[in-house]
Formats: sequence, C-alpha cells, structure tokens
Amino acid sequence: MRSPGGEARAYEMSDQTWRPKGDPPAKVQFQHKFFASMENPYFRISPETDKPGMYFRLANNAVVLNFPGIKREFKLAGHPDEVMLDWIAASLRFVKALMVGDAIPAELRTGEASWQVEPRHVQVAYSKLAGQLMGWITGAGFDVTDAKMLEDMASDPAFKEEITEAFDQAAQELGLAGADGREQVVRYIERLAAEWAYVEAVRERFAKIVKLKAKLAELEGKYRNDRMEAERIARCRSLLDAGVEDWHARFQSVDADHADMMSALRDVEAKILALRETRDDLWQRMLVWDDLIREWDFAVIKRSNEALNLTDKTYRFLAPRFMEVDEWVLNSTLVDDSGGVSGVEW
Repeated sequence: MRSPGGEARAYEMSDQTWRPKGDPPAKVQFQHKFFASMENPYFRISPETDKPGMYFRLANNAVVLNFPGIKREFKLAGHPDEVMLDWIAASLRFVKALMVGDAIPAELRTGEASWQVEPRHVQVAYSKLAGQLMGWITGAGFDVTDAKMLEDMASDPAFKEEITEAFDQAAQELGLAGADGREQVVRYIERLAAEWAYVEAVRERFAKIVKLKAKLAELEGKYRNDRMEAERIARCRSLLDAGVEDWHARFQSVDADHADMMSALRDVEAKILALRETRDDLWQRMLVWDDLIREWDFAVIKRSNEALNLTDKTYRFLAPRFMEVDEWVLNSTLVDDSGGVSGVEW
C-alpha cells in the first residue's frame, strides 16, 4: 500500500471531475484588478504541497498564494475569475507553469498534445503498431518494446514485405477491397502511430529515471567507508527501485491495453481518443519527474554536500509516492516545522 495520495498529480484521466464544465478559454486572462496589480505573476504546482499556486514578488519577497485562498479573499465565488483559476489548475496537469496571456494547453482545447515528439518516436510507433498487426495475422504475437530494435525493423526489407502482406489481410478483414483498401489500412496505422508516438516519447524519458539507479549506486560506492551516509543513499535507492517498478508495470499495462490492432482499425476514432487519454495520463505522471531528472543530469557523482543534498531532495520526492503508508506517516511526523528532520536520517 502506498501513501494516501498515491503518486502526486497522477489522476485517472477517465475521471473528468478535475475538468471545469463548459468550453475552455483560449488564454489566461482575469477581470479582477488584483491580478493586474501584481508584477509578472505566474502559476505552477507547488513542490511543497503538490497544489496549484500563484507566485509573485512583493517588496523583494517571494510570495505564493493557493487558489482556495485567492477565491476566498477576493470573493470570487461565481465570478469568471474563479472559473479561470479552475482552468489554470486543470492546465497545470500538462504544463509546468502559466503566465497571464499564455494559451490554455491544447489537451483541454482540442485534445491534441501541447508538447512535441521527434520523428524517431513516430517511426518507432509505426513499426510497433504494424508489428502488432503482423502478429495478429500470423498468430505469433508481437511484444517488441525496445526502441532501437523497432527503428532497425523499420528499414528491414523483409519486415516491410511481411507488413505489406499483413496490410492486405487486414484490409480484407475490414471489408476494404484491393490496393485502395491496403492504402486505407496504411493511413489508419499512420494516424494511430502519430498518437502512439507520445507513449514512446514518455517511454524514452523513463529511461532517464532508470539511469538514476546507476548514479545513486555509484554515489553509494563513494561513501562505502561511511556507513551512515551510505545507508542514507541506500534508502533513497530502494524507493527509486519501487518507482522504476511502478513505471515498468504501467507501461506493461498500457502495451497490453492497446495490443489489439484489429479492434483499433475497426474504430480508429475511438482508439485515438483512448490513446490520447493514455498519453495524458503518462505525461502528467512524467512531468513531475522532469526537474529532478534535470538536476541529476548535471550532478557530479562524488563525495560532496551537493550530492547528498540532491539525494535528500530525491528521497523527499519519492517518499510520499512510493513508501509504504505506515513508514511514510512515521517519517512525516518526524519532520520539524522548519523543514528539517529530527529523529531520522534521510
């Protein structure tokens, strides 16, 4: 059993209660004079609370206000700005920050993604989906997930020939006759690959999380003669192992849920909607890792306060997401008001 909230900001996308009713606005804009009185305010998820907040500077001090407090203080109940704050909260599932005048993310306006994939992701997705179709034809199945292998397959003449045959048989199954039928199947696969590419892009980012395991192991080795610090790093590494396992299980579930290509080809529009829901769920889960991954990308793995501080930060990120509930609650009660830790080594 994990912590009470599970993974922060990781919601079931099929639960639409998080989305305000009605059509989204085109961009962030307010009517109340309070918002115009602040210089360059911006909105983001608080790393301390995992809740949306408004950030600005006041008399050289950094200030953050939570949304319920803003609504209450300025009596925004029933006001258009209350709805705007709700749309911003929904938007922060897909982007890290918003400023006044920024566009509301495309996920909320059109269903498309607000972030980009690379051509290689589309190629990998096409090979995977075409391979799944071929597996349906042959009855042999197709469970290749390695991106490099899928890229290599795309340029393999034998694979291309087998795929062409699979397209012909799929067209017949769908009642699409002749060469035009095969081309229609190809277009279906291309449309689905354009959506599945986002899954492959998140999978590629996940590889960086896996690499954190090696970095923590290397850092632990640097402290092998310091038992206290080595155990401190080992506890973090254990939580990271749980996080990696969670991601592995998530991708296995996604791959299984979208493995039936013939069902997808029979209702491409419905499949696209399902893939976008999957894309959004994976993206919002990955987004919260980005800053941590970036810090480790630039970290020097050596005995240093910087390395230990980053390890502590990683532990604090992982603990509420992947620690068993009883242990997480115990550790939380041992954190003093200043944010330090008393009675437990991190």
